[in-house]
Amino acid sequence: MSEDQRLVLSRNIHLFWTTEGALRLGGSISRDDLDVSPATVNLLHLFAQPQSVAAVLSEWSGGPEKSGSVAAAIAGLREAGALVPADGEAELAPGWNAQPHVHLEMLEDVVRTLSFARAIERQAPGKVVADVGCGSGILSLFAARAGARRVYAVEESAAIELAREIVRANGFEEVVQFVPGNSRDVELPERVDLVVSELIASFDPLAERILPVLADARDRFLSGDGSLIPSRLDVCAVGVDSGRGSSERRQRSAAVAPLTELYGFDLSPLGAALEDSADGGGAYHVDLSQASDEKVLTDEAVVASYRLGDPAPTVEQRSEIRLPVAVGGNLDALGLYFKAWLDERTLLTTSPFTPRQATSWGGQALHPVEPSAVREGEMASFEVAWLPQRRGYGSEPAYRIAPSAR
Repeated sequence: MSEDQRLVLSRNIHLFWTTEGALRLGGSISRDDLDVSPATVNLLHLFAQPQSVAAVLSEWSGGPEKSGSVAAAIAGLREAGALVPADGEAELAPGWNAQPHVHLEMLEDVVRTLSFARAIERQAPGKVVADVGCGSGILSLFAARAGARRVYAVEESAAIELAREIVRANGFEEVVQFVPGNSRDVELPERVDLVVSELIASFDPLAERILPVLADARDRFLSGDGSLIPSRLDVCAVGVDSGRGSSERRQRSAAVAPLTELYGFDLSPLGAALEDSADGGGAYHVDLSQASDEKVLTDEAVVASYRLGDPAPTVEQRSEIRLPVAVGGNLDALGLYFKAWLDERTLLTTSPFTPRQATSWGGQALHPVEPSAVREGEMASFEVAWLPQRRGYGSEPAYRIAPSAR
């Protein structure tokens, strides 16, 4: 890292306290979140305006003997995407979503891809389009083929190089202009008529930060009468009888047998414990429409509805959901899923009530709750609390679900 390079605080940065009391920083969906100290927060303030690394080291380190640790802290913040170059092209993230197999999986999801294609083909002709988080470039290609005048393809990961090759191979390099970097840190040459983006996550539909990203895109990219695809996102839930031996728990249990052979020890108690475990350490993902053990017991309830492009919530949200029981059983999980309204004619959803093939999201995220026997005609009530800007991955789930006090 050159000490002469000027860095600035990313617009995409967010800080939050974990349930264990640690301060955590996130800078992008392509990079891992970073545990930081309060002192690091003071360091970040110095980059509110573009500053060279040398200037910050001189002002903040307290002498040459501390400059090494401060430089290391700056390098870590840069790696996490919290600090970005103030001049020149952004550095591309090498994260998981830069891997070709990730984009193959999404392209193999014809429900997802063709749903976006239909909405884009209706809205893109003659327009200037921004594709936020372009990935393989497929949505940019749909817009270009539909007759868009210009497409700005924004991508922060190294997948942008693959997208360049695909666009070039299809002869649309004169229409599609690539913009490397996080969308909240880049500027476009002009206002656009249409913003398209597919930043919907699976375990938590909000975990890829679609709300703040599209709120920023509306403010800085979109013309006054422009539109977004998708335009609305609903987070929904149903009550589920997951079965004591759900498909994923059985898969984890079956994985123990070859380990017993490999290590030469009887590990069968681990397999039994996995079969009996309530959740295996967090939400697990099952396609309710295809699995045999899981049953949907209730009608759906809308947990939250968002008009995309509106200001993103920044504080914890709470809502009570009431689920009419349609089939009696052992309600031991809530299945969360989304409905994305791409336009007035196209709905993309992972609902278990939709008889379509599984999408690349895999189905519904099952969040275990305290088991209770329910009967047809009863009402099951739960309180759901979550932080919409938190990534719902790893040890810090975005959702907390508990039976309603009512």
